[in-house]
Amino acid sequence: MKQLIKDANFLKILSANLLSHIGSGITMIGVPWHLVNREGGETLYGWAAIASTLILFLVSPYAGVLVDRHSRRALHMSYDFTGMLVTAGFALWGIWAGGFADWQLLLIYIAGTLYYAFHFPTIFALNQELYASHQYRTLNSLMEVQGQVSAMLAGALGSLLIETWGLMKVLLLDAATYSAAFALIGWVRLPKNGGKVRETVPAAATFAKRTFWQDLKEGWDFLRRNRTLFVFFAASFMPFITVMVTNYLFPVYIAKTLHQDASIYALTEVIYAVGAVLAGLTMGPLSRRIGLYRAVLTTTAAFTAAMFTVALVPAVSVFLLMKVLLGWGNAGTRINRNTFMMETVPNRLIGRVNGFFQTFGIALRIAFISLFTFTVSRTGASFSLLIMGLALAASVAAIWSCRRLGQPHPKNRVFTPAVLRKH
Repeated sequence: MKQLIKDANFLKILSANLLSHIGSGITMIGVPWHLVNREGGETLYGWAAIASTLILFLVSPYAGVLVDRHSRRALHMSYDFTGMLVTAGFALWGIWAGGFADWQLLLIYIAGTLYYAFHFPTIFALNQELYASHQYRTLNSLMEVQGQVSAMLAGALGSLLIETWGLMKVLLLDAATYSAAFALIGWVRLPKNGGKVRETVPAAATFAKRTFWQDLKEGWDFLRRNRTLFVFFAASFMPFITVMVTNYLFPVYIAKTLHQDASIYALTEVIYAVGAVLAGLTMGPLSRRIGLYRAVLTTTAAFTAAMFTVALVPAVSVFLLMKVLLGWGNAGTRINRNTFMMETVPNRLIGRVNGFFQTFGIALRIAFISLFTFTVSRTGASFSLLIMGLALAASVAAIWSCRRLGQPHPKNRVFTPAVLRKH
């Protein structure tokens, strides 16, 4: 850990992420809250979630191909610059007009989710490219702690700034954080060869002769050859998918089921982040003790139990307590899954493989959010959360079916990093 903390590149990446996540986090708290509390807001917010998710479904495979074709640093900078222009433009528009119409709030929300779709696979691939495999556990844990600290700060600042500053000034703050991230990522120094050598990566001229679908098929062929790995990664994405769906359900749950205000909404985000930070601090020792596979199974099961509890016991105190476990379970699953993926997927394919699972997750999000948009006003948020709990239970069973991934080598040779990188 000391080696990473002293690494100038890592500190720049960490600082860039921290700043941009705080700014965008406050925005992504403020926009849903403004929508939900307008007349017919829950349905409007549902349509916003559906629209943004459909767009993500279309762009995620393309984002994966971009990540594998181009400089990850340059891509990151282009996303930060675009985020700065969009948020600053809407902020100035809102100041000039004296507020935002529904469609403007929808566009701000869609732009924020679109940024995340490109940002996360890019930074994931950049980290794998820059650092050695023995650093992955620590790297992913520190990145998770950074992400959750920024979420805590966004939640704390959000409860204060959304009501006192107004959304226009919050957007200006968001634009400023994108600008800072742009500068910091630009200062990241790559080795002379452009980063860790991407195993057998085709030359630029070869890439130019290949189509998007040929590139995409190469990532799919890797997964088709390693079917147990495919099932494991798909199932372990379920806690993250659930978090994305509950970004729609929890504001409704808090406002309509628990009858609480925006301060409780912001507080739950802070408490969730506390659990996630605890995951960042505990996952390294846990995964070394029981292995990455068993660590994923444990954290996914814990997340599932917490979701069932929230659905069946609608009480503020229980919800706040379960938010800690939800944060720990989702973040822990992500840390261990990311480490497992970094160790088993070649860097030249990481964008496309990760992009495939992002697309898979988005398809499920579309299905769930579409369902809940039409049913939540009739059945209530608790029933929707119960459905998510059942889906999570199925994912735990799927992960259990892949238990040979937890077997020691050489019985499980097909999944060792050295063998996989030959494909």
